[in-house]
Amino acid sequence: MTNITQTAVKSIEEEYEQFVENHSKGHYAQSLKYAKIRKEWEHEIIVVKDENGKIKASMLMLIRKTRGFNSCLIYVPRGPVFNIHDKETFIAGYAEINSAEG
Repeated sequence: MTNITQTAVKSIEEEYEQFVENHSKGHYAQSLKYAKIRKEWEHEIIVVKDENGKIKASMLMLIRKTRGFNSCLIYVPRGPVFNIHDKETFIAGYAEINSAEG
């Protein structure tokens, strides 16, 4: 990973943490601090940004490979963080999940 990429990752992680901390639906279990104590799980964050580049929805995905199977378990603690009445953001968030599955 290059320094530029590391800086970009750190920036989005800080922005993500602030978003979760300040959102009315945010919870500690959705924070990167929580992900880091779940050492047996990998993690990814999904964000949806508005037209101004500000996060308007986020999701912490904890990922654990299953033994003996060619699959994994994905857990989203406390669900996504977003305005539940914003259907467009909901759809965009799940589109991001599908693209992350690669």
